[in-house]
Amino acid sequence: KTDCHICFIITESHYNILHFQKSLCINSEDLNTVCSTVDNNGHIDVMVRKNATDTCPFPGSRSFTYQLAHKKCSERHSQLLAINNNTELLFLYNPCQETSPKAVMQTEHTAEHIVCVAQWSEDSIHFFMGKLERNEDSREQYYCYTYETGTNTDFVYQMAKTGSEVCGDLKSTSGLTYKVFAESQEPEPPVIEENVDSSQVQVGDSIRLTCTSGGGLPPATLKWFRNNKEIPSETRQVKGISKAYLDITVEESDRDAEFQCEASNFVTVVPLSTATALTFQKGFKNIMVPQIVAVEDQTSFLPCAQTSEEDIKMEWFDADLDYQITSDSEILTQDSNYYPYIENGILGLMVIKSFLDTTYGCSLDGQKLGNTTLVILPQYLFGVNFEDIQKYFEDSDTKLQVDEGKSVTVDCSLKGNMPSALVSWWHYPGSTLLTQGRINIAEAKGYKLKVSDNSYLLTITNASLSHSGLYVCQFAINEREIYRKNFTVYVDGLAWVQLGENARIRCYSPTGDWVKYVYKEEDILQSSPNNTEKYVWARSEETDKPGAIIILTINDVNEDDLGTYTCKDIKNSFILQETQLKIFIQGESSTISLPSPEEEIYPWSTSETSEEATEAYMEEVTTETSKEDEEVIGITKKDEFTTKMAEVEISTEIVKGEWEYIDEIEEIPILE
Repeated sequence: KTDCHICFIITESHYNILHFQKSLCINSEDLNTVCSTVDNNGHIDVMVRKNATDTCPFPGSRSFTYQLAHKKCSERHSQLLAINNNTELLFLYNPCQETSPKAVMQTEHTAEHIVCVAQWSEDSIHFFMGKLERNEDSREQYYCYTYETGTNTDFVYQMAKTGSEVCGDLKSTSGLTYKVFAESQEPEPPVIEENVDSSQVQVGDSIRLTCTSGGGLPPATLKWFRNNKEIPSETRQVKGISKAYLDITVEESDRDAEFQCEASNFVTVVPLSTATALTFQKGFKNIMVPQIVAVEDQTSFLPCAQTSEEDIKMEWFDADLDYQITSDSEILTQDSNYYPYIENGILGLMVIKSFLDTTYGCSLDGQKLGNTTLVILPQYLFGVNFEDIQKYFEDSDTKLQVDEGKSVTVDCSLKGNMPSALVSWWHYPGSTLLTQGRINIAEAKGYKLKVSDNSYLLTITNASLSHSGLYVCQFAINEREIYRKNFTVYVDGLAWVQLGENARIRCYSPTGDWVKYVYKEEDILQSSPNNTEKYVWARSEETDKPGAIIILTINDVNEDDLGTYTCKDIKNSFILQETQLKIFIQGESSTISLPSPEEEIYPWSTSETSEEATEAYMEEVTTETSKEDEEVIGITKKDEFTTKMAEVEISTEIVKGEWEYIDEIEEIPILE
């Protein structure tokens, strides 16, 4: 109709933006009448100046999170970048997890390039219009965004994309909303935290490595690498701190592996990184035991660990009084009864003397391995009866002789019905602890230990004179009963000589001092002036031992020199060595062999009198000779029967077929 009129209401929102509404075409020439038909809530059209540009509202580089109508996508920050002199915005969307195939953002790092056309404000609401930058052949498409200052401190603006190109159409929404943050900042360098469970590891351990980085805007994205190869991991935000956890099961190949953590955000040109390597526990075996039972004044060994490592730090503590005793080989107390034991891969603590029950703790490289309680028993709780020995110990040879350089084994076997017990071997004189349980403390001294079930076999390899003496097998049943079985081993205990020749008898002195020889109950002393013609003394220092070999030369040996020579320590009367001197008698085919009685030696036994013991011994003495006449042949056999306060020495003579024995009691100190 030619007389139809339309009213246009045009609003300039911005120099580059015109919004307008129009009325229906009505047959009226009155402007007010025609314009009154415009629906203020009706459709609004927009006109954009051709090739217009304007300054964008978000300068620099910053991050944003977004939310679709059906999914919240705030797990990872996306990037909003102002480019081309702040006239264009580049929206780089990180993918929204678990979006449907029809969702807007589908591909990794989907981008929207927006040319800013105009921005303006109406009250507290801000608007900006942008043109979607596409190929030249594509139709121009404009977006309108509304935003306002955020009420939360973790973002600056809250923004929404309208559902149409009309910025005033606030009721129309695309379902896409944003949180826009302040300008981006580089994060702090990453740090790999020292976790308690990963401070020292072993193969097979399950551990967690934690990488943290703070201060970044947006928060840093963390990545884990092993030997420069990325390992899948997830970055989490914990109170403004980025954290990435790496859970691994330690493998042997991890000994040489380097674990790296990288931190980056939109600002970092080169990712910030740090690296670490796993600290493996030193190769050791925990050999601590809950309890050690010892006797007053007796040396005790507290085992800690067995290792082939050299740079491992051992520390001992008094767990009762909560103070440190040792650090490595250093003693930290004034108590001289302690010293660290570090030999042949065995680590432990020697307690020289103790009178009170005490609990000790051991640590290796700062890792506590456990506690051992040292229980101290008084001397009177020793099992001293012969019946006790038979009850708890299997029968075995208790008097052994071995040639120098050869090997000999001493067998301490407990009865099959014995409860679990900690068995130890000792060597006297000197009260030297050799073994404890399955631990060989004296391997360097030529001892080997083999444990099988209840048998504890102590082998002396390459025997020397220093190995002669008394050996004690000791065990405790509980905290009230402790038992011992005694053995004697003599190295080179036989000396052969022909009449008229000189004989050499040797004895090892652990202290290096002179000793005394006892022959036919008479002392032969180095200081005696009457012995200068018959006996010659000599002393030979040991190069690898603290003691010395004492040599007694018997000049012009005759039949009266036949017998047993007992070497004793002058100070405490410990028997160091027994040597049987055997003489070949010219013209005769047989020799006199000294008997080797099988009865046990029990230094603390009171179950037999010396007379009964001597009679038992006499029954085992045999002589083999082809001599027809009744010429007197003197032999001396010595055995020991020691009570708590005495040692009994028995000398015998065979005279013309008649037996005569002499017993003499010599008081000596109790063996310790």
